[in-house]
Amino acid sequence: MPDLVWTTLLLVTLISLGVTVCCRRWRRKLSMESARMAAMTLGMAGGLTVGAGTAALTGDLFSALWIGGGFAMLLGALSALASSPMATLEGILSGLMGGMMGAMTHDMLPPERADTFLKLAFTLFACVTVLLLALLAEEARPRLVSLFRRPFLVSGLLLLLLLAYVRQGSPLSLARDDRPRPLRLEVVAVDFAYQPKTLSVPAGQPVTLSLVNRGAAEHDLHLEGFRAQAHGDGPPRVHAQHGAGRSAWHLHAKPGETATMTFIPLERGTYTFACTLPGHAEQGMTGTLMVR
Repeated sequence: MPDLVWTTLLLVTLISLGVTVCCRRWRRKLSMESARMAAMTLGMAGGLTVGAGTAALTGDLFSALWIGGGFAMLLGALSALASSPMATLEGILSGLMGGMMGAMTHDMLPPERADTFLKLAFTLFACVTVLLLALLAEEARPRLVSLFRRPFLVSGLLLLLLLAYVRQGSPLSLARDDRPRPLRLEVVAVDFAYQPKTLSVPAGQPVTLSLVNRGAAEHDLHLEGFRAQAHGDGPPRVHAQHGAGRSAWHLHAKPGETATMTFIPLERGTYTFACTLPGHAEQGMTGTLMVR
């Protein structure tokens, strides 16, 4: 996913710079409406892609809103700087709106759909940019428009680019990944309880379980009698528990820390998890994991 995001952001930046160069070279022949259209198109369509990419990189919606929105505002303003303050303002506002929309949409989607949304956003940006360049060229350089009136030539070039991107695993690669993505679950430990206390997971599918310690003391999560297979990085380093013997399926986190492990449950059933630090389970730090 990070490679996909960085490739997408690089392509959006290069395409936007190309449109900006054309707008600056043709600024004396472009009308005010064309300059405003270019600024709004780059801001909105580019912002949607940039916002989604920033959200994927940071994993934090607040940071993605302002970082992605700020970068998209710059994209929207670049093409209009040489035209007029009104076009520049519209580009800035469109970029801010597009960046925020992309970040919020990415944050609402499940992880397995996030990369698909990024690819679709980039594809939309690329198609809209081609149409934008055609309209600008028709007004400023009519001779260049003949290229866009040859659908077979343009289609062939786009097909070659698409094949190249697919082979490189780029944003335009829509190949399906049949490997199941881990189901992500989070248990928050406070003094002295788990939130939530009941978890449900499917058997035979990968699960990523995180223990987030928001309490003032150390806490852990020990799965008793649990049979599973390691997946990916698997369990954290095995260590002796606090009077509970040894188990690979055990998470331990100090205050403010997060511990994570990924596994594939092997047997259906109901399993108990608890904090093995002295006295914590007796005060209510217990829960249930149901494998269905």
